Amino acid sequence: ELGNEFLKIYGSCDGAVSVVPARNKRGSLFLVRKVLFSVKHPQLNSQLTKLLKKLGYNPSQYKDQIRLTKRDDIEKFHSEIGFIDKSKISNHSIFLSGFEKNHILKMVVDSYENPKFLLDFLIKKRPSSRLIWD
Repeated sequence: ELGNEFLKIYGSCDGAVSVVPARNKRGSLFLVRKVLFSVKHPQLNSQLTKLLKKLGYNPSQYKDQIRLTKRDDIEKFHSEIGFIDKSKISNHSIFLSGFEKNHILKMVVDSYENPKFLLDFLIKKRPSSRLIWD
């Protein structure tokens, strides 16, 4: 319980929910979904990764970031942890700045059942020329 509360606070300050519409080589749209924690200090990065694993997550560890990218992990984070109420996406996000993190997180979770609603929302927020090509 203490681990969940710590991650809620840490994620509200130095974490994010990220969702990006992308196109594959055939031109089909899909969503790239992530919950991430920014962490530059290597020891803290390692400790946060261990905490997430102990709580049943499968994080991907990067030099300056820890990411949850699997559907089960994102849904679990939404239902068990989330962000502090009214915590907002920072100005680092060009298209989602100012939206509440929990609102976008819920939209991401709901998009697993109905991706069109979130895709339409994101496409209105960004010009199609800015879609990522994978």
